[in-house]
Amino acid sequence: MKRKKPLFSFLYNNKLYSFILSLAVNVIFLTIIVLISKYSKIKGDQFFIVIGAVILILLFLNLMYLIGFAKKKRFFRQVFFGVGVILLLTGTYGGAYLVRASKSLGDIVNNNATEIVDYSVIAFDEEYTKDTMNNQKLGYIKQDEVFDSLLQDEVKKYSPSVVFVEYQDYHELLSASLKDEIEYALVPKDFNRLEESFELDETDTLPLKDAHTIFSFSLKVGEEVSNVRVLEEPFSILLLGNNEGLSDSIILATFNPHTLKATMTSLARDSYVPIACYAGNKHDKLNHARAVSRQCIVDTVENFLDVKIDFYFETDFYALQKIVDALGGIELESPVAFAGSLPLENNPKEFEPISVPKGLSLMNGKQAITFARERHHMPRGDFDRQINQQYVIKELANNLIKERNPEKLVSALEGASKNITMNLGIDDISALLGFAIQQVQNSPLDVFSTFRVVQTQIAGATPTINGMSVVLPYVNDIKLSKDLISNNLMSKPVLKNHTGMSFNIQKPFALMDPEKPLGADPSGGTVSGGRVYAVPNFGKMNEGQAREWAKSNAVSLNFTVIAEGHSSYRSHYAEGQIIHQSVNPGEYINKINQINLSIVQKDGKTKPIEPQKPVETVFKVENFVGRPVSDANLIEWAKQNKITLIEKKVKEGEPHF
Repeated sequence: MKRKKPLFSFLYNNKLYSFILSLAVNVIFLTIIVLISKYSKIKGDQFFIVIGAVILILLFLNLMYLIGFAKKKRFFRQVFFGVGVILLLTGTYGGAYLVRASKSLGDIVNNNATEIVDYSVIAFDEEYTKDTMNNQKLGYIKQDEVFDSLLQDEVKKYSPSVVFVEYQDYHELLSASLKDEIEYALVPKDFNRLEESFELDETDTLPLKDAHTIFSFSLKVGEEVSNVRVLEEPFSILLLGNNEGLSDSIILATFNPHTLKATMTSLARDSYVPIACYAGNKHDKLNHARAVSRQCIVDTVENFLDVKIDFYFETDFYALQKIVDALGGIELESPVAFAGSLPLENNPKEFEPISVPKGLSLMNGKQAITFARERHHMPRGDFDRQINQQYVIKELANNLIKERNPEKLVSALEGASKNITMNLGIDDISALLGFAIQQVQNSPLDVFSTFRVVQTQIAGATPTINGMSVVLPYVNDIKLSKDLISNNLMSKPVLKNHTGMSFNIQKPFALMDPEKPLGADPSGGTVSGGRVYAVPNFGKMNEGQAREWAKSNAVSLNFTVIAEGHSSYRSHYAEGQIIHQSVNPGEYINKINQINLSIVQKDGKTKPIEPQKPVETVFKVENFVGRPVSDANLIEWAKQNKITLIEKKVKEGEPHF
């Protein structure tokens, strides 16, 4: 009777099949070794154990193959085949995760130290085209001469005789288009949000209403490279959350590996600060710096906070949505229930309604991004939004560190890879991740108790400057944030023994003066076009000077005479000296209407000073109908009465009342 052959014997007895199996297993596992070597710093000790074990298994497999076929031992061929198939399946499964993760990280990490910046030339009216550009005016934002020359050379390829007109910022440029001063403009490729600073009640139409792209081009912009060793010295990283070419979320984070302390400082996107890449460091909204280039906003934040930024992490809000969904959602607590909306990723002009409940809930990606973007329903508006964005980042980081499911982690990477760019290298990422895991494992506390995370923000007033609603940062916030950041970036922290503090409820903060360089004394300054009012130190004035100031600023002064015998009188006081004022010197968001002053009169016979009469605040408005806005007398009247004149052009058939 013929013996029955064992199952699969035709496979493990075939030299060709066995050779292919051996080759496949060796190639797969050698590839895995190469791939995981990039992340060896995550678990350095375990990495070498795993590599050693893989090498021993491969040696065993190859030995079984050689003995089985060289010595013609069927048992060894069977062992080789069984182990080889198991290794092939597990290696393919694990290798697939590593390949997916490596590809996604490769897409995220920018190792080229460059950014490709896309520009567009737009026309403000449908009648203007590429063919009509010759001898027409094109507005652009002046930067440095070298970069301006590169931009102009690109434009001249399409129109050699176009006339370039320089502007200081995008608000000024778009305002010029409304006055028909220019027909074309050189702007970022995503330019639609540049008109956000324009209010419909100021102009009859938005400047980009009929704008259309004539042509686009790209320029390569260099970026600075950091050589910081992330586990040996403190470092900083700028976190940017972008939307249609502008940065809506701007957070400067620092980390000190010696103290396990991290800081997160939020800056309002509308902060009115000097823009590093503008000619003369012209002031503008902070997020407009991103419209120029990534390096421009990095340099701007560096100059503003006087700190060297080592790395950047740039994303859009859709990356957050994809990561949260890949993790199965994150728990977040909203102080209010609200209905928001989310622009569609493929069509930002269309919105999807999103509902966020009050209290703690498991939010999906769309709810998390809506919560991070919301400001209208928050008690403190944009300043609450900044804190909420830090809150979402912390919770997301916490979930990522605790997550052990490789499919979720790799899916999160894949989903966000097209929406994230950073210059933190893979070696640095693996080193930091390994460091974090080690610290958490050795600590009895949770992640964010093991690492001390200090959250701050630079708040400010919201005046209107040069026709734009901006955030004018508080000087005190700037100083506190600078101190916090600089202290955390010290390799050897210095203990400061502060013994006390004080504040005044009438004057909680001073505001940054845009007319002065950063670091200048802000006292006594005013904000042109804003709703910020400066009260002087009357102790340095005499009575006449005080009354003159009150008249010029429409403030009522009440004087109290301090003579000999008065409880507040002191012999060293000088005649006519103002020794007290009811409103402290400094800058205020709301106008001060009345101030009480105490003035010294040593001669008791001197006639008491009569209270300052309230300043008349009613003025006469003339009949302007039939007079052009350019009328010199009209302009002078507006100037004397501190009135802003807005020219509104009315087309035929439109209502004009």
